[in-house]
Amino acid sequence: MTTSSKWKYAFGSITIGLIVGGTIYAIVKARQAEKAEDEAISLDEAKEIVARTKNSTDEIHFTTEIEDFQEHQEEISIQKVMINSILVNVDEDDDEDEEDMDDIYHYVADDIEGPEIPTIEPLKDFFYYEEGIDPKEDKTLRYEPDSVEAKHQFIRMELADWEVNHDVYRIMLQLFEFPLIPTTEGDEILRTQIIDYKVQFFGFNSRWNKEVSFADVILHYARSAEFNCGESVAYWVEYFLDFSDFQWDSTSNQIDELILSLNSHTYFNEERQTFGLFGLSRDSMDQAIKIANRNIDRSVSYEIEFNEFLKSTI
Repeated sequence: MTTSSKWKYAFGSITIGLIVGGTIYAIVKARQAEKAEDEAISLDEAKEIVARTKNSTDEIHFTTEIEDFQEHQEEISIQKVMINSILVNVDEDDDEDEEDMDDIYHYVADDIEGPEIPTIEPLKDFFYYEEGIDPKEDKTLRYEPDSVEAKHQFIRMELADWEVNHDVYRIMLQLFEFPLIPTTEGDEILRTQIIDYKVQFFGFNSRWNKEVSFADVILHYARSAEFNCGESVAYWVEYFLDFSDFQWDSTSNQIDELILSLNSHTYFNEERQTFGLFGLSRDSMDQAIKIANRNIDRSVSYEIEFNEFLKSTI
């Protein structure tokens, strides 16, 4: 995750915190204004105010990489309504109200952290070769599951179809440093499937199992394409890289922006006039969107795109 992506996550969280905080403050001030008439804002009224404020947040255009946090933040808003009901039904003096507000602001700040963001340790001093060992045959873990050597062995095994100076090898090695950040329920399932695959090599307790990179995504679907369509894993890796326009000399920022576009399922290759990682035609992408609209989250996933790819290929 690059610094720019982390700032975007932080911006989204701070925005929601300010909105919720402003809502709470408005409710408390309304209660104070009506205290002279011995009236208190009811819980239903407080809920209605918060609901109106929540609806207004729908107009805020968050960047695609924090859209997966919206559901989490909506749950937080519900919790704030429960706290509001306490605030609007207590009869205390103004000083005590100010103390309550301080407590609530602390609560808001503590609770908007959101889900943990997947990260990957950078590859340092990567060992391209081990003397006397063919990476194509080196498929059984020979090191401690949590060791750096174990991670390097796994990557060498996954990239064994290419020479180390091949462009594809260099691109994929870079992509092993970029995490998959799921934006849909379907992509969460994909991440789980890749973890299951890595468990077969590392065992159940290795820290590397949960490091799911974008290279892992490409290799996962290359294996699926080999099974369903023939050809080789290497063939399909190169096919997907070609349609997604990854280049071995791309900067980290360029790769990061490209992955964000692919993860949000909005990537369009202008030169080829295709969509997504699998090079879908406009008709295939339209069909993927129609299928996604039947799901609860109404979101396109890699799996939906891949199934449309299979329909056009088989």
